[in-house]
Amino acid sequence: MPLRVDVGTEPIPGYRLLTFLGEGGFGQIWKAEAPGGVEVALKFIRTTDKKAETELRALNVIRNIRHPHLLEMHFAVHVEDRLIIATSLCDRSLSDRFEECLAAEMPGIPREELLRYMRESAIALDFLNESRHEVEPGRTIGIQHRDIKPQNIFLVGGSVKVADFGLAKALHSGAGSHSGAMTPWYTPPETFHYSIASTSDQYSLAVMHYQLRCGELPFRGNVQQYVMASLTEDPVLTALPEKERDVIARALSKEPADRWPSCESFVEALTRAIAIDDESGLMPHLAQPASNQRAEPPDEEVNSVRTLGRDALHPYIDIESFLLASKETGEERRRVRASRLASTSQPVPLFEHGSDSSRDCPWNPGADSDREPPLFNPLGVSGPVMKVRREVITNTVGMKLALIPAGSFSMGSNSGPDGEKPVHQVHISQPFYLGKTAVTQGQWTAVMGTEPWKGEKYGEYVREGADYPATYVSWEDAMEFCRRLSARDARVYRLPTEAQWEYACRGGTTTEYAFGDSASDLSAYAWFRDNTWGIGEGYAHPVGQKKANGFGLYDMHGNVWEWCADWYGESFYTASPTSDPSGPPKGLIRVNRGGSWSNSAWDCRCADRYGNSPGYRLFYLGFRVASPAGTE
Repeated sequence: MPLRVDVGTEPIPGYRLLTFLGEGGFGQIWKAEAPGGVEVALKFIRTTDKKAETELRALNVIRNIRHPHLLEMHFAVHVEDRLIIATSLCDRSLSDRFEECLAAEMPGIPREELLRYMRESAIALDFLNESRHEVEPGRTIGIQHRDIKPQNIFLVGGSVKVADFGLAKALHSGAGSHSGAMTPWYTPPETFHYSIASTSDQYSLAVMHYQLRCGELPFRGNVQQYVMASLTEDPVLTALPEKERDVIARALSKEPADRWPSCESFVEALTRAIAIDDESGLMPHLAQPASNQRAEPPDEEVNSVRTLGRDALHPYIDIESFLLASKETGEERRRVRASRLASTSQPVPLFEHGSDSSRDCPWNPGADSDREPPLFNPLGVSGPVMKVRREVITNTVGMKLALIPAGSFSMGSNSGPDGEKPVHQVHISQPFYLGKTAVTQGQWTAVMGTEPWKGEKYGEYVREGADYPATYVSWEDAMEFCRRLSARDARVYRLPTEAQWEYACRGGTTTEYAFGDSASDLSAYAWFRDNTWGIGEGYAHPVGQKKANGFGLYDMHGNVWEWCADWYGESFYTASPTSDPSGPPKGLIRVNRGGSWSNSAWDCRCADRYGNSPGYRLFYLGFRVASPAGTE
């Protein structure tokens, strides 16, 4: 008997349909009231439609996958002639947001706002793509979404949720294949050759970004002309500044191997390009959509895909099988990361040295000294004796700070991405104290009287307790903490510079990690993906539980990303001062260091660099404080 789907009905006992939300290629979507008055979304697919089989296979792949930026699936059931899938209810899609901007006579979604959506989408897609999702005992796979478009990226409380996994495809080593009906405007060229790659979603993400930013698509013409252009022509990206065009063009490469290593590295390169344009005074002037180019094709053009023939547009014809595709193998993917812009539709202000923002930097070690810094070997071969300074001090909130001697070291890594190069000699001219651990929740509350980690939407990724690191703390919050602690203790506290942080992290070593070059021993020193996510403990852990480095510092690798005082500069190392560098004079994002519990071992290296906008808060962001070393 056919199932009745209408307002007021309960297709599942206790789930009353409230509002019809829309219909797409993979079924109808309804808002429903669940038991307890909670509102959810229900998707209905007829079991007589072969799309139901495709959807079921996708659900079988992704049913146990959880991530803050993936739409939560509650359950899937067969009722009469329908497959019903229950998910969390979203506020709106990026397509809806784009329409709002067009109605306001804007060319697209504001730049910084869109970058935040892109960044969160990229994090989710890279998470899917990693070969870490267990489909059966002893067998893990990576997954490509394969239908990234504005209608499938949703917003919940301003944060992204990637949804609609009807085309999700597992990736494993071997020959790649493609099947299913995709959306032509966002489809990568390799699908026309019956294949898919680990960078296929990146291509779709790049098309989506250009459309939402500029109000047009990167190729011209009706659907057939558009598809042929995507296979044979360079994209038309003239609505963007030149630096951004280069980044988008690489993501839209015809050959998957020529694209960025990951979705995150693509978005981070895009953010760096925007920062470079801003630093040089080249502000973007976005063009209006060409008169013959519509950002959203009409139904008749989409329908015309079905009439072009199997040979012309194979990927858009319904193909029966749901086959495994390839994942590129070889050297471990090395993510190029630099910047993440956060939740504001207004540009992050640029501060010059000497402006009012100098209040944020009450201590600049060595800034008033012209003398050559002493060459001090932290391993004890030579150097000044500092008997008048205590090795460890404890302040009024019980925070222990270790004395870090003055000295010199090689900063950066030749084995990392461009932002870590070149390796260059840096002198730290003055000793300083640095927190032995990240600031804890107990210490934060004692100084600030608040608990910013409480009540956040990703609460499942936070544990509470006095010894857990304080998270959901922005750079601005961390600086305010330093100001208040300074007033409380009558002692200057601030964030370490990026150079101070790496010097302290290395603890006198020259290797990738403070204990050597191999990540095989990282679990003894750090909380990172393998010993958190990997064992069902996806959250930051209490500080100081792992081994300390050569300077007696804990958790410099992993647990939480740590804010530094500096603006991030992708090419700063090429012209960095030799003595006490403090980063570029202006910028869009502030430096993060150390990796976190949710990151890979590679992301936790001493030289690894990262960044976020100064106002950004999330469950993996924390900090530790520094203080100048006087005569205690």
